Amino acid sequence: MSRFAIKRSVLTGMVATVVLAALPAAALAQTVTRGPYLQMPGPDRMLVIWHTDLALTDPDVDYGTTVGLGSTTIGTSSADLMGGFKHEVPLSSLTDNTKYFYVIGSAAGDLVTVGADHAFTTSPLPGTVQPIRIWTFGDSGYWPGITHMGVPETFYEDNRQAYYDTVGGGDVNASADATDVMLYLGDNAYTFGNDATYQTVFFSPAPLQAWLRRQPFFSAAGNHEGFVNDTLTETGAYFDMFEFPTGNELGTNGVASGSESYYSFDYGNIHFVILDSEDYIENIGTTGAAMLTWLENDLIATSSDWIIAAWHRPPYSKGVAHDSDIEVNEIDMREIIVPVLEDHGVDLVLNGHSHTYERTPLIDGHYGLSDTLEIAHLLDGGDGDPLGEGAYRKASVGQGPHEGTVYIVTGAAADVRYFLPAEGHPLMVSKIETVGTSMIEVDGDVLTGSFIDDTGAVTDSFRIEKGTANCAAAPLTGCTAAGKAKLVLKDDGDDSKDKAKWKWLKSPITDGAADPLAGHNLRLCAWDGGGNALDLGAPDTTALGYATVGPVPTWEWDSPKAGLFLYKDKELSVDGLQKIKIKTGDKGVVTIGAKGAGVQPLAPPYALPVTTQMVNSDTGECWEAVLSAAKKNEAGKFVAVAP
Repeated sequence: MSRFAIKRSVLTGMVATVVLAALPAAALAQTVTRGPYLQMPGPDRMLVIWHTDLALTDPDVDYGTTVGLGSTTIGTSSADLMGGFKHEVPLSSLTDNTKYFYVIGSAAGDLVTVGADHAFTTSPLPGTVQPIRIWTFGDSGYWPGITHMGVPETFYEDNRQAYYDTVGGGDVNASADATDVMLYLGDNAYTFGNDATYQTVFFSPAPLQAWLRRQPFFSAAGNHEGFVNDTLTETGAYFDMFEFPTGNELGTNGVASGSESYYSFDYGNIHFVILDSEDYIENIGTTGAAMLTWLENDLIATSSDWIIAAWHRPPYSKGVAHDSDIEVNEIDMREIIVPVLEDHGVDLVLNGHSHTYERTPLIDGHYGLSDTLEIAHLLDGGDGDPLGEGAYRKASVGQGPHEGTVYIVTGAAADVRYFLPAEGHPLMVSKIETVGTSMIEVDGDVLTGSFIDDTGAVTDSFRIEKGTANCAAAPLTGCTAAGKAKLVLKDDGDDSKDKAKWKWLKSPITDGAADPLAGHNLRLCAWDGGGNALDLGAPDTTALGYATVGPVPTWEWDSPKAGLFLYKDKELSVDGLQKIKIKTGDKGVVTIGAKGAGVQPLAPPYALPVTTQMVNSDTGECWEAVLSAAKKNEAGKFVAVAP
């Protein structure tokens, strides 16, 4: 009888007498002291780890795509730091994007019962485009929450349940099935991230065990891990407990790091980069320089649609006791690491450390202290909420250097503090002093972020859309048609003398849809038979609410009376736009005038008809004039009127 057949017969009672007689008594009295928990998730692999009080001969995992299991892999054992034994079983040759059930044990029998609470799902192949959900937070090291003024709180437990309620109807197994990537941002076990503390607040609580045996995870080391673990030498309990990819095992994009302190992995069309804001950044000029070299090479190598970076200490924060203008590690991450990320088009950065929630708008190039923020750093200073001031838009479908990054501090999983000063960091568009966790969802070219508090309320939402910053490849449909329109374009040999003017008259414009003071993003687009002939973006007003230094743009929107919106910019600082007039109502008016090198592209003559549209990128509403006949259509000049 095979070893697997003997083990299954123990469970069913068949030949039980024979097997029991052949096994040592110690093998029948095992106690699982930690786990099982899951590491190194890939399209074709999973690492299952657990600890027992007594030694096991040939620890194994039985697994399969049904509860009937069907396959067995034998692993290895070693002494652990608790006086017991750690067992690791790497599963390989798995099928991507597939759910597997598993049990842990040995030839002596199973240590758990097969069922829905012991299962995992392999990741999709790198590059696969499908909906992806990420659950992430930092500073969760108190269970069930920190004690305030002698009163025990249940913040962390409540936050976890709020997430389960949001994505899985309150059930931990359904929530694990609905979660693709689990990412801890450091300070996972207070006060000292040693083995005993991790055992108490990370592995032992039954609600956490229920999650760990279902959902693999990644982690960045925090400063509390740094108290007793060395990220440069990768020594300490943190590195004994966890297994992270050092050889680019979990993706075809990226470069092997050779270190569990910093590494990358792929999940679908996302490339994740995990960095060390502890010993490596503290030694970045000497032994820590290896992380910087690897980071640049890794980002060059990846071709993923999205790049998300994560580490513990935030480059921007005013959380009490964790001021990014003061703490050296935070300053170094901002000055040394952030420019590299933005050079390579990183879309989102996740941090913990401050026990708050803070989020920037879409920014680029802000590497100094908080009082050096300039308008130019705010690529879109709005709230990013599709139901508010509109999503952030990036022109490139994949990676676009310096097209903007959103930075999130989400360190309030188990404790909440306050901002100092009370108004928080001047860069932040969202500053929340409540506990909660973050959920990031990626679906094709759209990324949506949410902060879910311990009651289940979503208190911050934003969205990044790729490939939508400029005019579309073809005109939109369903636009409101002009009663009368005129388009004049002049392409001079001297680009500074180029001109464009568009008039749209005598048709209704909805007040709220076209109101630039509400933060809407408006574009003027024109197409002929060969594609775009004109692409001008009208700036919104959201960047003007920040405390900035340096030159303040002269452009401004004004509404001298209800339903009338005016824009003037003598310096032509945005796309060469000089004047815009929008009058809403039953007989709407739009006039847009621009000149200078920003009026691009211009190359008359054009193939008729020419379709012109003003598009609200946030709502999708549009106003159109189709110009079928031209008064002038020659090299350097185009004039057309409709009807």
